[in-house]
Amino acid sequence: MVSPTRSRGRSPAGKKDDPKKNDGSSGSGVKTPQRTPSPTRSPTCRSRTRDARRPREVVVERIIREGSSDNWPQLTKTNYHEWSLRMQLKMQARHLWDAVEYDDVDYDDDRSALDAICSGVPTEMVPILVAKASAKEAWEAIKTFGIGDDRVRKATAQNLRAEYESIALRDREPIEDFALRMTGIVQCLATLGDPEPDEKVVAKYLRVVRPRYKQLVISIETLLDISQLSIEEVTGRLKAADDVTPPPPQTAMANCYSPKSSGPSGTSRRAKSPAAVALAPAIVAGAMAEAGDAAMAATAKGGDIVLTAGCNHAIEIMMAVLAMPGANVLLPRPGYPMYEARAALGGLEFRHYNLLPDKGWEVDIEGVEALADENTVAIVMVNPNNPCGSVYSHEHLTKIAETSRKLGIMVICDEIYEHCTFGSKPFVPMGVFGEIAPVVTLGGISKRWMVPGWRLGWIAMTDPKGILRKKKILESIIIYRGISVDPAAIIQVTIPQIIANTDDVFFTNAMNMMREAAEICYQKLKCMECITCPHKPEGSMFVMVELDISYFDGIDDDIDFCTKLAKEECVVICPGSGLGMKNWLRVTFAVDPPLLEDGMERLKSFCLRHAKPTINHVTS
Repeated sequence: MVSPTRSRGRSPAGKKDDPKKNDGSSGSGVKTPQRTPSPTRSPTCRSRTRDARRPREVVVERIIREGSSDNWPQLTKTNYHEWSLRMQLKMQARHLWDAVEYDDVDYDDDRSALDAICSGVPTEMVPILVAKASAKEAWEAIKTFGIGDDRVRKATAQNLRAEYESIALRDREPIEDFALRMTGIVQCLATLGDPEPDEKVVAKYLRVVRPRYKQLVISIETLLDISQLSIEEVTGRLKAADDVTPPPPQTAMANCYSPKSSGPSGTSRRAKSPAAVALAPAIVAGAMAEAGDAAMAATAKGGDIVLTAGCNHAIEIMMAVLAMPGANVLLPRPGYPMYEARAALGGLEFRHYNLLPDKGWEVDIEGVEALADENTVAIVMVNPNNPCGSVYSHEHLTKIAETSRKLGIMVICDEIYEHCTFGSKPFVPMGVFGEIAPVVTLGGISKRWMVPGWRLGWIAMTDPKGILRKKKILESIIIYRGISVDPAAIIQVTIPQIIANTDDVFFTNAMNMMREAAEICYQKLKCMECITCPHKPEGSMFVMVELDISYFDGIDDDIDFCTKLAKEECVVICPGSGLGMKNWLRVTFAVDPPLLEDGMERLKSFCLRHAKPTINHVTS
């Protein structure tokens, strides 16, 4: 018997009638007895039940998922969007949602779904819904009641879309409240048939909160794949920064200037530096806009970042920590002399690998593999490079990371010039390769904010596999940091305000000036016959150039050249011999363009004056 409420031309069980089975015979031709309806149930009810041959566990499953039908969310005149989401969740938990999404479902499932829907609506709506042919039709009817027909839906969606496009973070509004407000609008838009892709939602969310969380937003956009993030994940990162925000400067300053405080038994002890541990993640993740694992914002957690008294102090700590008997590190040539000095002071052997000028000063990977042995513990690299002015590509950094993994060593990457890039090649933090090989990033505020005397830097570890923790490298860093000089407390307190309040115009103007200066320097050097510039500078504040000593009369080498240049023209240039490159020069262009042009003209005049008489000079 067919239920009077169904009119879809199929049997209650959702199957077409088979005339061969209506006569009580099986498909094999063997007669099977007709089942007699239970005296306690009508034949109509029995015809809606499942085939007796259906596995028992399916029946048990139905009992379990239909067992609790109360506590359904109740629909009101104003809560349709919230109600629909909660109903969908509850029906999915009971395996009933398919009846709302699809037409061809089991009859009992359809009736159970309709029963669930009726349990969540006002009593006066129940007769209307029961008369519907299916749970899907009943759900569509409620949607029409709740948000109107297509024309009304479109109008409502347009209003919500306008609200979404103009949404802003209110003054003093907690970030989690704003996130809930924004996601609520997005969910309503989806219900109205105007969904917004998750990636675009996250991108807009970051744009809106950028004024309050500028450095953290830059870090997230630079280091993480936005398409893989949700608003909840981003909010968690921003909320973490709020949780470690320091007290107002007046209170923090007062604590900093109190040199001692009473201990538990009346003894004296040093006052804690207000940012020694708590501020480190916020400062580094925000100020660097990168650095440790897909960066600092992604993998560096609390103790994985250690503040130092400048980047040179970070170098001192790392060379001291690695100075174990028999150990050696690989240093670049040309390179920054502080690494050699600190390694030698700690008794740590250092070996030089070459940077290749004809390949944009890339690392000589084959040379690195030839130098390393079982006692090699780390390779040091500088990117953007001092003294060469190069910026390494993602592809080249990948090769360095893979070579380090092959050799079983860590990468120490000096990224003090990370924000000083002005060429066509984007800066890529070494920390994004932490999954390949453990990375220790050294950095500081001196170059980004042009405050070299403030002496605040950091050591950031990107070690998602925990290799450096197992080897107790981090523990050794913290121990050494504890017995060495601290970053100035007053600077630590000031940093959050600097990060929050420095206008982007400052950085833009600084890089525009560096770009102009680099171009002037490169073009002027190209016009000098005795100097060869193998690679146009793309980052840092320097460029390495080769000096043709055969061009000169009375000049022996690069040191002699630089000494006489300083005496005669008051122009100071670093001789390459001090950086491991004899008869090369390191030219600094971090000066005002007019002063730089004057210095370049003096250099050219000096070269012409000391040239051998037999050489035909180019004067223009």
